[in-house]
Amino acid sequence: MRFTIVTPSHNQLDWLRRCIASVRDQVANAATHGAGSMEQGENRGDKCRVTSDKVKVNGAAVPLTIEHIVQDAGTPGIEEFAREVGARFYRPDESAAADGGKVGKWEGGKVGGSDAYSLTIYSEKDAGMYDAINKGLRKATGDICAYLNCDEQYLPEILRWVADYFSVSPQTEVLFGATIVTRSDGSYICDRRVMVPTRWHTMVSGSLSIFTSSTFFRRRSVVERGLLFDPQWRVCGDAVWALRFLDAGLRMQSTHKPLSAFAETGVNMSAVGNSRAAEESRRLALSAPA
Repeated sequence: MRFTIVTPSHNQLDWLRRCIASVRDQVANAATHGAGSMEQGENRGDKCRVTSDKVKVNGAAVPLTIEHIVQDAGTPGIEEFAREVGARFYRPDESAAADGGKVGKWEGGKVGGSDAYSLTIYSEKDAGMYDAINKGLRKATGDICAYLNCDEQYLPEILRWVADYFSVSPQTEVLFGATIVTRSDGSYICDRRVMVPTRWHTMVSGSLSIFTSSTFFRRRSVVERGLLFDPQWRVCGDAVWALRFLDAGLRMQSTHKPLSAFAETGVNMSAVGNSRAAEESRRLALSAPA
């Protein structure tokens, strides 16, 4: 099973380095440590288990591969950063990758000499975070897609768990997972559970019932159907996106299992006191029927 993870980036290289590591290690750890089966109680039976970087579905080994696409809006030093992390690097109208993606510890974006992981950084202008995510998703080749902001990280081995989930739940098109909220220094604040979005709550509550850092979806169900983000929304685009899922009748599920960690840095776009967030939240609420 192939994943595409999209990360929008602008002037957050320290956070981006951690974000990349959390995606890269999903395969690196499997190559060195292997992986266990799904936890009991997840109602997935014994149809699926993980060994190394392969998902086993009904006895057939399916390779787990990860394509990580970073859409950077022009951060100073991004090309040098790409060399440092061994990423393939592209700018508009350039057909060749900088250094062929062969500089850095993860040569050619490969982990353990395999093609299980690739990292590509595109440095191109965008109309905001959601436009950047759309650009990345349009480049995606994965069966399962997700987006992860620079200040978010995946928990260890969760992509193999997600692969298990989708493999034995072919009817599921979108999966929402729980998340762990931390401070900037990594200290713990709380766990946040999620639920499948409902229309009126999403429109008027000002509090989305999902975390996008723990949201995964089938590319054919979302990207190929054009269910992308509306870039006119700069903060509440996630809520509008969830409403599009409801309109399309997608089959969605949630799990209490934490899949990611989200850092409250004090400058998050959704932070309390963000005037744009308050204005957009009010606009979304006013769009609901009286």
